Amino acid sequence: MRLVATTRIGRPRDVEKALRRKVPGAVLERDFRLTPRGRLRGRLIVFESAKALRAWWGPIFGKIPMAAGAVNACSTKHEKITADGSVEWAFTSAHPRYFCVIGLCLGYLDMEVVAHEAAHVGFCYARRVKKDPFLETFESPEEVVCYAAGRAARAINATLHEAGLYEGQVK
Repeated sequence: MRLVATTRIGRPRDVEKALRRKVPGAVLERDFRLTPRGRLRGRLIVFESAKALRAWWGPIFGKIPMAAGAVNACSTKHEKITADGSVEWAFTSAHPRYFCVIGLCLGYLDMEVVAHEAAHVGFCYARRVKKDPFLETFESPEEVVCYAAGRAARAINATLHEAGLYEGQVK
């Protein structure tokens, strides 16, 4: 038998330490919630360049994004795999406050990138919530992801507009 962390997507302790300090190369760092009284938050970080994004992201999350944006679910899935390859047990450790971290780059702030990353945020949120406010009205599991993605896109857009980061970026 062997113990493996099959999906390392940011150990909660590493994420917490990294988010308490000022992020090098960041022009904006803000938290947002998808529901008004929700406990879970997302963290939006806008970097001055893709190089700054990769330099900060890699050591914390173990993966270096090769795109203009990235999303991390702030959790790690642990599994105990037996000799025959079957999973004996599994659990996920997650950050208690953040359900995701979003990294965007100046120069690539447009609706295509925001919508793409918001879709990832929707999946992160859907995996983390226990009692989902969006499922009270809708029965389809897709609605959980879609409503969360829509609210994330709205929150990201509002934050970028407030900070004036869309100026000169949108063609």
